[in-house]
Amino acid sequence: MEKGNRVIILILFTLVFSFVFFASFSHNVSSKEASKITISIKSSPEAINETKLTIYQSKIIKEIVKSPLYPSKVVLPFTDTYITINQQSGVRRYLADQYGNLFDVRQLKKVHLPAHLQEQLFTYIEIIKRKHYGELLPWEEVDTIIPRKTKFQVIDLETGLRFNVQRRAGSHHADVQPLSKEDTKIMREIYEGKWSWDRRAILIQIGNQRIAASMNGMPHGFGALRNGFPGHFCIHFKGSITHITRNLDPGHQVMVYKAAGKIEQYLITLNPYDLVDVFLMSLNQNDKQLFKMLLSKNKYKEIPSLLVEMDKIDTISRTTIFDKTNTFNLMSFEIPIEVNLYWKEGGREKRKMNFLLKRNSVTDRWIIDFEELFTD
Repeated sequence: MEKGNRVIILILFTLVFSFVFFASFSHNVSSKEASKITISIKSSPEAINETKLTIYQSKIIKEIVKSPLYPSKVVLPFTDTYITINQQSGVRRYLADQYGNLFDVRQLKKVHLPAHLQEQLFTYIEIIKRKHYGELLPWEEVDTIIPRKTKFQVIDLETGLRFNVQRRAGSHHADVQPLSKEDTKIMREIYEGKWSWDRRAILIQIGNQRIAASMNGMPHGFGALRNGFPGHFCIHFKGSITHITRNLDPGHQVMVYKAAGKIEQYLITLNPYDLVDVFLMSLNQNDKQLFKMLLSKNKYKEIPSLLVEMDKIDTISRTTIFDKTNTFNLMSFEIPIEVNLYWKEGGREKRKMNFLLKRNSVTDRWIIDFEELFTD
């Protein structure tokens, strides 16, 4: 960095793990004149918990604002990275993809950034993501970090709420219990006041280490602590399997990768059958961000109406047993299923769904298409 342009860095951590980066040049700039760029990471648009980096550096801001805009060949990305520029002239909002490409939200265009600036933004984004998300560690390693009777903290990725637990059992994933009645109360608050099998992306904090994980919110089995929690609940990590079927649970795994900020990395590994199950999970949990990520571009215009229909669903479960076919070399594949569907306003129906899964090459991930959400 040139002399006279030394950057002064001050990092402040907030209750939602936010930190703020102050950058100024050697000349004096009054607070009234100062412009700022804020980079925010959050796991979904609705998430309360976010990590922010605010930069007071006019050179970066001027370069972004002056960069030309081009029509984007892709729609605005489903992203966890939001960028806001505040100036006296107004506020500009952008989205950034995983490569540091910038998209103007108002004009729906891609910002053509100089290579050095795109690289600089990418570096900042990666720093914030490391603060926001957890390490993606395999179960075999986590098993040694949190042996039985270990106490640690659970942090809900979406809300930032945290509570204390103890691992009591579990050989293929962790069976844990809240430590106290207050911890049970916080866990129940995360699940909006009712116990649920819904999977949620979480971080477990032990010492200075944060590890990506997934929990369900349903007490089951036995519990030994006087905590007002009737049993234990499960926490899964990368590669964890269920104790009964000894299979990976795609719903838990997608939440583990979400907690690590690597959900795309997981989706690309899924075969069409597992992707359909993740799609059904998104309906069950009303996970709009995940739902949209799974869809073909052909469905993007229909997303608002699909989300309205999604909000009417209480639970949905597949009754069709998959007779799995090897799809390794295929570019498209059709999966018809039958489901039991329960509506929030009451009533149960048996419905059919027909999924057309497509990809552009064997190295691309599968995406989901359909004529209608339900075919009858």
